[in-house]
Amino acid sequence: MVKFHTIKSLNDLLLANGNAVAHFEDLPQLCEYSHLVLDSLLQNNLTRREMEGYNHDDLQETVDQEHLLNDEQRSVHSTSINAVDNPTPGNTLFFVDGPGGTDKSTLLKDILAKVRLSGKIALAVASSGIASLLLMGGRAAHSTFKVPLKLNDTSTCSIYKQSHLKGLIQKASLVIWDEAPMTHRHAFEAVDRSLRDLMNNDDEPFGGKVFVLSGDFRQILPVVVKGTPAQTIDACLKSSTLWPKFQQLHLRENMRVMSAQNESTATELAEFSEFLL
Repeated sequence: MVKFHTIKSLNDLLLANGNAVAHFEDLPQLCEYSHLVLDSLLQNNLTRREMEGYNHDDLQETVDQEHLLNDEQRSVHSTSINAVDNPTPGNTLFFVDGPGGTDKSTLLKDILAKVRLSGKIALAVASSGIASLLLMGGRAAHSTFKVPLKLNDTSTCSIYKQSHLKGLIQKASLVIWDEAPMTHRHAFEAVDRSLRDLMNNDDEPFGGKVFVLSGDFRQILPVVVKGTPAQTIDACLKSSTLWPKFQQLHLRENMRVMSAQNESTATELAEFSEFLL
């Protein structure tokens, strides 16, 4: 039994990366334990983790805080949830533009909790590992979508059709991608090509999946090694043919100003907020 579970765990890891124990003849094979291979053991571990890996009470507690959202946040929240509940062509891609202090993270957490509490799968990714830590269940976007390290204008992601990752993405109702302006446009275009293929839907961006991107183009742009300003601009998502397909949702109310401990701090934060805008 221990040997079987060891092989099964190894096979799950390989499947998540587009491989399988069966591809390695020198390893013990699962077929040797056919009496133990139950449907419950062979289901997609990645999907099960997303469906069962969140505490219901924690999700409910987050959803119960929706009344604390300001009007702008509430508008973005309802727009995103409506798109998940009723995905239609031309109404699946959104970019939430919010300078520092507009509390994008809280808004994204609320959206994720709402979708997950309804029994649907919501994938939370960010352009950096550190940024992903602010999202419940967050992961680096490059890791989640297997984005190549070396990108060009024809790149695709290494998502194999036999992998558990394919099944997870197909079942996902929402993808939230935080700090999107940091990522090279070729990465988004690679994900777009791959998802069109995985979903057998070449007519809609990202295969018809609902994508909510967020970030602030006033902050960190993609890094182009020894690049000119023109090359940096060309690397931005705004230079991609995908950009016109995104609906722009704006956050302008600075929550840090609202929660400042004194008038002096509030004035300083307000001035900086105006500078950013």
